[in-house]
Amino acid sequence: MRNITFIEIAYKLLTDSLLNCTNGPFQVPASKVFLEQLTPTYIIALIFSTVLCLTTVAFGVIHLGYIGIYVTHPYRRAFVLYLAGTAPFVSSFALISMYMPRIWFLAHLMSF
Repeated sequence: MRNITFIEIAYKLLTDSLLNCTNGPFQVPASKVFLEQLTPTYIIALIFSTVLCLTTVAFGVIHLGYIGIYVTHPYRRAFVLYLAGTAPFVSSFALISMYMPRIWFLAHLMSF
């Protein structure tokens, strides 16, 4: 049995070849193939998710503005800015993984 180096494991994780959990020769489709074969229900879900994500990002920008103005203590401001920025960040990565199914694991790791 061949030993796999850390670089090879990281490459396989990033390209999703270790994350295929299906039984059989099925592969996770590329984004182009995936987006060409969407059902109407999934298209509606993607549109709704996109609008919801953009709303979350817009509210995040508004929150960042208010926090920058009204929280005067610098350490407290930094912590509250961090907390206010997590929701748009996680929402954006969740939306990205809905559009590109191959990177769901990487998006999940980066959002948390």
